[in-house]
Amino acid sequence: MGNRVADGSEARVMQEDTSFEECPAGSEVEAFHQRIYRGLQEGLKSVQARHEEILALPMEARDADAKSFLVDYATVTQGLVQLLDPHVPYDQRLQLASSLQNLIMELQLL
Repeated sequence: MGNRVADGSEARVMQEDTSFEECPAGSEVEAFHQRIYRGLQEGLKSVQARHEEILALPMEARDADAKSFLVDYATVTQGLVQLLDPHVPYDQRLQLASSLQNLIMELQLL
């Protein structure tokens, strides 16, 4: 059903879909989080060699990208610890995992 507009035609009004599937429960949700966690760990491992190279550089030899890399690497490492906390709600875990994935992609580009 639509609304009438000035020329007499009918304009369809888009409605936001607010129906969501039920969240997984029990072992299903834990298995899902473990897959996400393992994927993030693999992503972090893919940049570990670069992390070690930057740590080997003297502080004064590190450029802005290297410093940013170290900050993001530490953020991802801390985020992985938070993902293991069973008291963090489901939606916050997913949001955190998404932001960690974005940081890992940035690390891979630096």
